[in-house]
Amino acid sequence: MINKIPELATCPRCGSYVIAGRTSGYDVAVNTTTLDAQGLALALLDGRQIYRPRFGESGNLVGLTWIKPGTEPLDETMRAEHECGSTVVYRPVTPPSKVLVPETPPRPSAGRTARSSGPQTVDCSVPSAARPRSEAVCELCEQVITAGQSLVAVQLGELYVWAQHSDACPM
Repeated sequence: MINKIPELATCPRCGSYVIAGRTSGYDVAVNTTTLDAQGLALALLDGRQIYRPRFGESGNLVGLTWIKPGTEPLDETMRAEHECGSTVVYRPVTPPSKVLVPETPPRPSAGRTARSSGPQTVDCSVPSAARPRSEAVCELCEQVITAGQSLVAVQLGELYVWAQHSDACPM
């Protein structure tokens, strides 16, 4: 696969600094800030990918490694895919002598929309995601999942952000 050494760039949609590069043949843009547990959960719930920067012997950034969700514990180097998506044409902070920029920027990837500076709304229709709880409550049947039942869940420490029965819900 063709990789491109990541570089600091700016997002043309929101103006944030990002790390833009190519890994495993895919153009990616990741946030410059590292993730904490809540940031990791929110990024995964938002459908964004998780990456870890790779550094060479001299300490220079040489690549980005995709991390399959759930395969590695959270550490201080993990970063989430940028909120505006990875298909945006990112502009290097220090541009090379020739920059080829298409006249019309590409549309956001499926499920992604450009951020606006206007008022933001929050979908409160998902009660378990809106209010983390100390007990696992199934999002589908809204019943507490007891110790003998199997479940799939997203937790932040002791709190359940989202949960579902992994078998059929006992309605």
